[in-house]
Amino acid sequence: MWNIWKTLDGPKRKDITDTDFLDTSFVFYDEKARLVRVKIRDCLDTKVLGYVYEEVDLLWLKERGTPHTTVGVPGNIPNVRNVERTNFPINLEGSAVTIVVPRLGKKARSKEEREEEEEVLVVEDISFDGILPVKFDVYVNEEYAPGPANSEFAGCFANVPHKHKHGGDHHHIHKVSLNLGITDLLDEIGADNDDFLRVTFVPKNSYPVTIGGIKLELLS
Repeated sequence: MWNIWKTLDGPKRKDITDTDFLDTSFVFYDEKARLVRVKIRDCLDTKVLGYVYEEVDLLWLKERGTPHTTVGVPGNIPNVRNVERTNFPINLEGSAVTIVVPRLGKKARSKEEREEEEEVLVVEDISFDGILPVKFDVYVNEEYAPGPANSEFAGCFANVPHKHKHGGDHHHIHKVSLNLGITDLLDEIGADNDDFLRVTFVPKNSYPVTIGGIKLELLS
């Protein structure tokens, strides 16, 4: 995916220059069972690693989702709670939640501006137990959860359960954030000039998970 992303048009396709990221290292055993340390900067060019990917047509590359046009017909959500932004943290256990989020000051941006800066939906302080398979989907301006094939689907959060070797169910509460780029999504559903967005979180199971906040940012 990194190789494909680098070949796409537009000013966003830039190499990461943050030295903290590039110099982050990991320790592996090589083919001779020797311990070696590898930095991220050593892995960004596959030719240096000794391989390249076959060039094939990527039929999915320009595919876009279809806006969900069915209005007033219940989908997969039995109950949707409307929550004020002042009521954080919110609990997603058992039911979907919709939150109205104000847009940033600059709306209806030009194509060049959208290429230069990505509008990002930031879900803050997602708190969950690391040994549980927590998952939820995120939709924008759609409360009926039509599915990932529709344009309103912004993305999902999923945790792969992790247990320690020493055995037992040692509960450990994790707290992370989720960033979802929604520039193309807003264009596809005709919401680029809206003053507010309705963001719906749809839990895919009944495990407890809370969200500490939500906001929009422009990232270059």
